[in-house]
Amino acid sequence: MFCSGRKWVAEATICTKLMKREKRRMGKRRAKKAKREEKKKGGERRRNEKRGNQMKRMCERKKYETVLCFEKFRSTDNTSAVMRLSLYSRTDL
Repeated sequence: MFCSGRKWVAEATICTKLMKREKRRMGKRRAKKAKREEKKKGGERRRNEKRGNQMKRMCERKKYETVLCFEKFRSTDNTSAVMRLSLYSRTDL
């Protein structure tokens, strides 16, 4: 009984693996198709996407820079600096 159960489990795992592989292949095919379509359009969407990511990155960088400079200003006693960080928003310093 147990042996047959194990055998069944093994078969099932193989089946799921195959299904996953198939899905992955489909995904790749879809991606390739999208890329081809994009080339036809002139890569307009990709450019916009890149721009958006760039803006996000800049915002992140600004956030961290402001926090760092804020900590520099209040580096006399470290505990209050950490406490005050949460009071102010990171951009309006």
